[in-house]
Order: sequence, then structure tokens, then C-alpha cells
Amino acid sequence: IKDENSFTTAVLYNKDKFEDDNDSKLLYDDDCVCAYDKKNAMRADLKFKANGKKIRFRFISLHLSGRKEKARTRLLNYIIEDIKKVEKNKIGIYGGDFNQVLSNTDENYSTCSFDYADEKEGKKGKKVLIDRIAYPNTHIEMKSYKVDKEPCNDGDKNDKDKFEFEFSQFNGSDHFPIVAEFKFKDDGEDYSISSSKSSDSRGKKK
Repeated sequence: IKDENSFTTAVLYNKDKFEDDNDSKLLYDDDCVCAYDKKNAMRADLKFKANGKKIRFRFISLHLSGRKEKARTRLLNYIIEDIKKVEKNKIGIYGGDFNQVLSNTDENYSTCSFDYADEKEGKKGKKVLIDRIAYPNTHIEMKSYKVDKEPCNDGDKNDKDKFEFEFSQFNGSDHFPIVAEFKFKDDGEDYSISSSKSSDSRGKKK
């Protein structure tokens, strides 16, 4: 990425289970950082090779704009189209920071400090679900899905023994990880992937 102020994304995988399919790419616009508001998505095409399988996946880790709706929609549409191109021979899974309040029937939340919360909602508006993992329902099905969250509280940012997720300098990220476990519909083989904004170092007292 040419612009040093741009945000980055990554896809991490277990080499014992997956191998690179030689078609990974950073979905980004070098010509105009304004196109996606300095955000991007990392695409990783991988082969699932456990138990003699050679099933191809397209994983995309995304970070969408929170302040510019057009930039957010533009990148999300690009991601969806990129997955549709290979849907006949690859299973597409995408997820990460959508930077918008998502539909939430389970009253989950993935951050305690949403930057673009409605000011009228105050502290309450910052506790929202803005991260998600999306997947097709053709070849795989959900086994479990959870936001590995902690309570939001009024911890003192000057006291590291008081947990406050909003203060990311103590815990590595202002987002909670999302963990999804899937299984193949034909044979029940399980595997899991996780999505988080950064490393899951919670800042708790050891």
C-alpha cells in the first residue's frame, strides 16, 4: 500500500490444514485512496488439504469505512463480486470490521467504543455489533458462532488492573474476536476460523 496512513488487513491460516492456491490479493485502490476511504480487504485463496481433501476456499478479511457510506458500500460490493466470480469452484467466506451497526437479533456486541455511534445514544450507542463472518450455505453449514466478548464497564484508563475494553492501548484492539465453526455438509468435517481487528491480547492482569 502506497499510503502510509491506510489501514491493513490479514488472513492467517494453519499450514497443516491449508495450502496457498497462488491467487491471493490485496483488494485496494492505489490510484485513489479515497475510493475506499483508505480501507481495504485481503483475499487469500487456499486449499483445504486435511484428510486427503483438496477443497478450495476464498477467504477475505475486510475493514470497511465507518465515516463514508459510499466508500464502505463500494468496497463491500467489490468483495461480494470477487467471491461470486469463483463461487462454482471455491467456497467464499468473508468477515471483519464492517464499521456499521449490523442487524443483531441476539443482542451481541463486538465493541464497546464504536467511533461513529450516534451522539444522542451516548455511552450506550458505543456498545454495538459491527463485526461479522459471512458464508454461503451450499457446501458448509454453521456448527457454532460467537462473539468472544467481555463486559463493557467504566474502568479507569490510568489503572491497568481495571478492565476497560475501550482503551485499546491495554488490550491490543477495540474489537472483540468472532469465532465461527463450520462443517462440510457431506461428511461432517469441522474447522474453525476467527475474525478480529487485531491480536486478541485482552489486557487482563496476569
